[in-house]
This record gives sequence, structure tokens and C-alpha cells, in this order.
Amino acid sequence: MASSPPPSRSPRPCSPPAGGRCWRRGSSRPRRCAMSEPHRRRLWPAVLALLLVAIVAALAAVHLSNQDLAARTRDAIAAATVALPPADQAPEDPGAVLPALEALAAAPLPEDGLPWWRRPALNAATLDRLAAGRRDLDRSLLGEAFLQRFAAGVLGRIDRPDVAPELAFDGLKLLLALAGSGPPQESLTRVWAQVQWSFDAADRQDRLLRQLDRALAARPRLAVTLDPATVERVRARLRQAPLPTRAYAAIRTSDAAQRLPAFRPDRVLGADGWAVVRHSGQSMATPIPGLLTAAGFQEVVAPALADISASLQSDAWVLGGGTAPQATGRELTEAVLALYLADAGQAWDALLGDIEIARAPADPDQAARLVAALTRSPGPLLRLAAAARQATLFDTAQSAAAEPRLAALAQALGGRRPWQEIDRRYNWLLPEGTDLPGFAALADAARPFIDRAGSLPRDRSQAAPGLD
Repeated sequence: MASSPPPSRSPRPCSPPAGGRCWRRGSSRPRRCAMSEPHRRRLWPAVLALLLVAIVAALAAVHLSNQDLAARTRDAIAAATVALPPADQAPEDPGAVLPALEALAAAPLPEDGLPWWRRPALNAATLDRLAAGRRDLDRSLLGEAFLQRFAAGVLGRIDRPDVAPELAFDGLKLLLALAGSGPPQESLTRVWAQVQWSFDAADRQDRLLRQLDRALAARPRLAVTLDPATVERVRARLRQAPLPTRAYAAIRTSDAAQRLPAFRPDRVLGADGWAVVRHSGQSMATPIPGLLTAAGFQEVVAPALADISASLQSDAWVLGGGTAPQATGRELTEAVLALYLADAGQAWDALLGDIEIARAPADPDQAARLVAALTRSPGPLLRLAAAARQATLFDTAQSAAAEPRLAALAQALGGRRPWQEIDRRYNWLLPEGTDLPGFAALADAARPFIDRAGSLPRDRSQAAPGLD
């Protein structure tokens, strides 16, 4: 008798536990099954609750972070306010304001606005108000305290009757620019500040220049207040100065002159520059102004002298609106050119007449190193001679536009080229393009070092080529 098939079993509904998994009978491996609708409805509120808790926790963290940022900013503002000296204390020393400016700089608020993630907090508006207050205080410190003291120091200096007219003109020009009465003179202001603070410690000088750069870069421009009586007194004295002096001062302080790169001996000597020093003890980094080089003459001085009346007119505002330039002509051009060439000759004589070889060290190894540096080709002396010669070729066009400028100036002078004297004056540097300046004198100066090197053991003294 055939056995009947077992009765079919209807599948039982799956009631998954948390996680939506069902377990097969007799198996340790889970199988997935559809989550029931009631369980899904119970799960969504839990997910939303967790998300809400996370959002609230994040907002609370941002709120606390903003609170800490606000507290530290208030502390920095309070410290800056306390450190600010009264207006009558050190009225001509901008360094007196450094502690206040640096205390305010410690405020942690970013200057370019709050990042987006700080905005959702309820106290973001407080940070905005603090940031605005910090900006206002910083601008006040830079303008009314720092820059005003700097201007007072410059005005006090140029008001002295023994100050040279050229220096007084420079100072008055930058002061009027700082007061908003003329075009910006940022390069001239920086040069003046570097000279004025050159005797300060290097760290203090860097701090002062950093704040000056911030003040000059502030927008809208910061303006200082000048005593009208003192300004008029300086102007009256400058109006009495010879016209060539005033014209030369206008060229020296022009924006084009201030943009010229200076001639730095230390940058042309090369890696062996330590073997060459200045007899006076002055640093090899002491620059010659770019205006006193061949490039400065051809790019700035020659065009300005070719139209001297325009040069005078461009700076007529410094001496007042009623000071129209006097009639100009060949005599004035020659006089201004003579002042310029005298300055150029004095600057190059001061450098080239001050160069000497470093003293021979007592240690034989160091002496041999010195000789090796001097006899290497190209050595530091040849590098300096070549660079100085290039910078004193006033009558040799340094660019395509230079020759027409030189020709125009020569025409204004009746065909004469007085600047050729500079070329002839320093022709001894490299008369054939390959020799040393004053070769015989330098060879005599180096002879003790070479003799000492020759007395060293054979393995230390190798035959060296002639001095560059």
C-alpha cells in the first residue's frame, strides 16, 4: 500500500528580533526577512531622537566654543586698552603703542569673519559685535596712536632750522600724504622709517616696520593730523631753497625712484663674499640707492631732466598751491644734473674706496681657505668689480628705451653728455672687461696670505691661479 505524502506545512510568519534577522531552524546562520511595518514605525522615532540629540550636542559645543572665544577676545581688548599710553606720553615715539597693538593682536577672533560652523549658535551675534569692536580699536591704535606719533616725530625733525632742504622736502612730502593732502608715498615713508629706526634693536625695528606696513595698508586710508603753523613754517623755508635743490628733491622722492632696486654688494659677492670686507667696518649689505645706478639714471633721472618743468610741477603741491614753478631751462637742468652726479660719485667712491681683503687668520687652515676663496674664478672681487662696472655705465643703454632718453637729455643740454664722466671715473674697475679693480694694490694686499699658504705642507698648498 502506497504511503501518502506528508501534509504540507504553511510557512509561519517571521517575527524578527531587533535588527531584522530571522533564524533558520536547525541552522546557526541567520537569514534576512522583511521588517514588519509595526517594528519600522517604532524604529523611526528612536532614530529621529538620536539625530536631535546629536544636533543639540553639536550646537551646545559650538555655543561653548563661541563663549570661550568671546571671553578671550574681551581679555585681549581690555589688555590693549590698558596698555595704550596717554596721548601726551611719548608723543613722538610710535614704539610706545607696540604693547597695545600686540596685545590686541592676541585676540583669537579671525579678521576675515566667523567660519560658517560658528554661525548656528545663539551667541554668534555677540562674536560679530566683538569683531567689529576689535576692528575699530585696531584702526584707532594704528591711526590715532601709532601713525600719529610717527608723523609727529617726522614733523619735529624737519621743523629744525639746521635740517637740509632735501631732507625737509622728503619729510614734508610723506607727511602731507599721510594727512590725505597728496597721493600716497608708501615707499618714501618706509625708507624714512627704516632710517629713523635704524639705531633701534633689530627685533624692535622689525616690530615697528610690521605695524607701519599694516597702517599703510589699511583701507580706508588712515589719516594723521598735522599742525598747520608748523607745516607752513617748513614750506616757507623750503620756498627759499635754491630751485635746483627743490627740483632734485622732487626727482629723488618720486614713486619711480623709490621703486628702483638698490645695489647690494653682499648680493653680488657670491658664496665667498666673507673674504671681502669694508675697511670702515660698515656692513656689505649697506645699499647704494637704485637712483644712483645706471638703471636709475636712464629710467628715472634722464626722463625727468629732459622735462624738468614737469618734474617740478608734479610736486608743486608739497610747497602749496600758489607755488608755480619758475621758468626753467638749460641752466636749471645742468644744475640738477650736477647735484645728481655728485651724489652718484660720492656713493660709489664711498663703497669702492672702502673695500679690502679680510685679515689673514692665524690658523693655517683658515688662511688657506681665504686664499682659495680669493683665487677662485670668478672670485668675489671680480664679481663685485663686474657688478659695480655695470652699474656705473651711465652712457651705455641698459634697455631699448634708454638710448632715446639719453639722446633727449643730451639735446636739452645742447649736445653735451656730462654723465659720461661717471663712465670714465670708474673705467679702472674693468678696463678690458677681465681685470680686477686696482689689480696691483690688491695683489700686494693679498701677498701675505699667498706667502703663508706657500709655507704650508705640500698637500695643503696647491698651485693656485692668479687673483681674479
